[in-house]
Amino acid sequence: TKVAILHKLFMTDEEHIARQLLNLMIDSAKRWIDEEDLRRGIYYPTQEIVKAILSEFKNETSIFNEMFYKRSKQVDELESRAKILEERNQEAAKRRERLETARKKASDIIKERVKGHSLHPVLDRFLYHAWLDRMILMLLRDPEVEKSKEWTSALAVIDSLARVIEAKRNPKIKQWLINNHKNLTQHIKAGLTSLGNYHHPDSHALFKLLDAVLIDRQGEPI
Repeated sequence: TKVAILHKLFMTDEEHIARQLLNLMIDSAKRWIDEEDLRRGIYYPTQEIVKAILSEFKNETSIFNEMFYKRSKQVDELESRAKILEERNQEAAKRRERLETARKKASDIIKERVKGHSLHPVLDRFLYHAWLDRMILMLLRDPEVEKSKEWTSALAVIDSLARVIEAKRNPKIKQWLINNHKNLTQHIKAGLTSLGNYHHPDSHALFKLLDAVLIDRQGEPI
């Protein structure tokens, strides 16, 4: 009111600095004041601007220029933070989508390659936990990994483990397992290196099962 009385142009000139400040404060308050949490956004900075104007404004409009600059800077900072947060949220959503796509693809591949085979619980857990994570990581790291020897090796591990229990009653498969046991174990250990020790219990149980199949322990629950 005081501004309108002292500065007649306030009511008619849209470019008057006090009017620009008022419009800016209204627009920014609509967007950046959270009524459920006033500590966030621009509520308290707005109070500070109002108090500064009430205490310092006499006749000159310099205070409005100062507060306009201050509010503009506050809005720019909030918009910048909001943009960064939105970009992070979008990137996180993309990562989740890529992860789920890779998980489904790896899981479908394992299911297809073990189809028709009877899996021991130890094999089932290893393939659908440890080796699944291995394949997911490969897919996430390199979109072209399916063309690599590393991927072929990962698939070979699945095919080999799917035949393990058959070695119990098939001499040819058992002989194959005897001949390839060391190489298979090395491929598995090398593949799990990138996952750290997280899947150690699964791999330990798997190696124990492979040893039991090879020596055909009596009374061992294969």
